[in-house]
Amino acid sequence: ENRRLALLVKQSSDAIMIYDLQGNITFWNPAAERLFGYTAAQVDGKSATLLTAPGRVAEIAQNLESVAHRELIENLETERVTSDGRVLDVALSAAPLIDPHDERVIGQICSMRDITENKRAQQTARELEENRKLTQLIQSHVEEERRHLARELHDELGQCVIAIKTIGYSIANRSKDNAADIHENAQTIVSVASHIYDVMHGIIRDLRPSGLDHLGLLETLSDTVNTWRERHPEIKFEVCLQGKLDDLGETINITLYRLVQECLTNLVRHAAASKAEISLSRADGSVKLLVADNGKGIGDGEAKNGHFGLIGMRERVHALNGSFETESRPGAGLRVIVVLPLERAA
Repeated sequence: ENRRLALLVKQSSDAIMIYDLQGNITFWNPAAERLFGYTAAQVDGKSATLLTAPGRVAEIAQNLESVAHRELIENLETERVTSDGRVLDVALSAAPLIDPHDERVIGQICSMRDITENKRAQQTARELEENRKLTQLIQSHVEEERRHLARELHDELGQCVIAIKTIGYSIANRSKDNAADIHENAQTIVSVASHIYDVMHGIIRDLRPSGLDHLGLLETLSDTVNTWRERHPEIKFEVCLQGKLDDLGETINITLYRLVQECLTNLVRHAAASKAEISLSRADGSVKLLVADNGKGIGDGEAKNGHFGLIGMRERVHALNGSFETESRPGAGLRVIVVLPLERAA
């Protein structure tokens, strides 16, 4: 039995060591040699403080006291130092070593596992989560600013343009018969004011689609696609909307709208496509958006480097814990596939 135990300890991937009641090392397995860089001969009789990281010395005494009182220590996350001065994150477990003859505690058997990479991965995950939340917060602030600016343009500048246009009409009507040059200039004012008004409303639509607040996502997307149809009759736009899509929430609605907006903009500017498909469906606690075209497509390098606004779209999606994928190759069109989880994005 003792031989089997000795073999298990020798072959263990965890660093295993035994301390006496004074905290001196009396046993050191091969995994401990690999982890800390000391041979068994180098550490034999040495204090456990040899491995202790700065600020952790008191922990050694606490562990010895706990084990002396027959307490177990399980997966204590702490730090230890290697022979070359590197500080490792380790998970430490310890148990009392009992004399089989009189049941006295005669020492401590301790195992340590290197969790440095796990800790780094956890830290990276925390930082990514913080970045995701920050991105979502920034996007929310941007959308709120867009909403405010669109409202100001509509309420303030819009009234001014309408007033100018009304005055121009009035002057044109009064001077129609007796002052041709004044009438012509007034008509020019009306024409310019009308153009400014149209441009302003186009900007307002881009800043904040008012339909989202009043009509909902489905009507707004349909109106948006119809606008693109009118502007680009050479492209056949197909829209497919499936599932319950009228209660997705403000964040999901504006994200989906912006994604469709960006995809269609890229399609018209870069794809040289004759056909575009926009599909939106809801199932299993998520909503899926597919925007595809039959254009010239993009290469892997372009997709990875974030060409054509892909980086911005990907960040929007990842901020909501969604998945963002592109499928394309030169000459075979582009497919943008987005899946957003509804329960976490609300």
